[in-house]
Amino acid sequence: MDLGKRYRLSANAKLREERLGGVIYCHKTQRLFLVISLLMPFLEADGTETAGEIAHRLQHEGCLPISALGKVAEGLERLARAGVIDEL
Repeated sequence: MDLGKRYRLSANAKLREERLGGVIYCHKTQRLFLVISLLMPFLEADGTETAGEIAHRLQHEGCLPISALGKVAEGLERLARAGVIDEL
């Protein structure tokens, strides 16, 4: 996952917020993806900020521990490979 690039939820995917994170349904593959709450701001983004800018903002707000950044990048990478998020 390149934190210098902008991403947004694919047009083929629908995100629903849940108590502990979210659920994504991909219409193209008919698969469900469970996501942790740390990923939600990245998935709800409209693509105007880079992933790194979102991470920096969340760290500044105290919502994203630096120690969790690797797991967030890994989760976003998996979603990108699955076609759930698109690089802009």
